[in-house]
Amino acid sequence: MSLPRSSSDLSSTEATPPATVSEDEMRALLRGFYAEDRKPTFFVQLLIRFADPFRKSKNGGFKPNSLWLGMGVFAALALSIFLYFSFGRL
Repeated sequence: MSLPRSSSDLSSTEATPPATVSEDEMRALLRGFYAEDRKPTFFVQLLIRFADPFRKSKNGGFKPNSLWLGMGVFAALALSIFLYFSFGRL
């Protein structure tokens, strides 16, 4: 009594050679496969993080989030006050 062959059985007597693929075809296939896994660059990630999620500019471009703008103005003000009192009053 013999068992049916499994699809993972590598000991089959009917060995079929694999199809040949040229280097250019393989490069194109690999680029297509890995293109889905491409992560955004650091600059693109910053734009995504700083963008306002609910509004875009009139032409559909980048519009900064008002909270980030306020924090930037506050940080610039704090830095200028620090520099004034550290070096300006000598």
